[in-house]
Amino acid sequence: MEEVSRAGAIGGLFATDSAQLLFPRDFNMPFVAISPMDGETVVEYLTIASEATVDIKFQITELGTKPAPQVAAFSTRGPDKIFPWVLKPDILAPGVEILAAWMPISGSVQIGDKYLSTDYMIASGTSMATPHAVGIAALLKSANPEWSSAAIRSAMMTTADVIDNANGHIVDSATGMSGTHFGSGHVNPNKALDPGL
Repeated sequence: MEEVSRAGAIGGLFATDSAQLLFPRDFNMPFVAISPMDGETVVEYLTIASEATVDIKFQITELGTKPAPQVAAFSTRGPDKIFPWVLKPDILAPGVEILAAWMPISGSVQIGDKYLSTDYMIASGTSMATPHAVGIAALLKSANPEWSSAAIRSAMMTTADVIDNANGHIVDSATGMSGTHFGSGHVNPNKALDPGL
């Protein structure tokens, strides 16, 4: 983005096969990430157009994306080197680009050379996955007040999904390979409400 800014551009168009590793908070001006194949089409257009123009339409939420869920590229890889007998992580939860409440008194998003304060932020990581897991645990405790913490954890782990919505193993987005070594799977609150034995 420093080079885009130095060139005097007001935005960037990136052709990359690593778009899932780009986070909006890392950019202080508009940007769009496209596939390398689409990038070649854009380059061809630029070479033949005397006055190239671009029109960017904001993407709406897409439902039913496959395969989903996936293990985030930045998820912790286990087992722990110091305590290899400890399952780490023990369960997956949504944690990539989550819209969440934020402290409005803290300048958080850079726009040009200024910082925007906001009540909401798009954030990723453990700080997003953890509230999902805790919220599910609270839901289970509310539905089953007699359950212990161990029973709640057991219900969450034994009902976690290891198969994605395309009927394959949940994929590690960093490698494109099976992500089944990430604990017991992806948390499924509906199944955890009735875990069986």
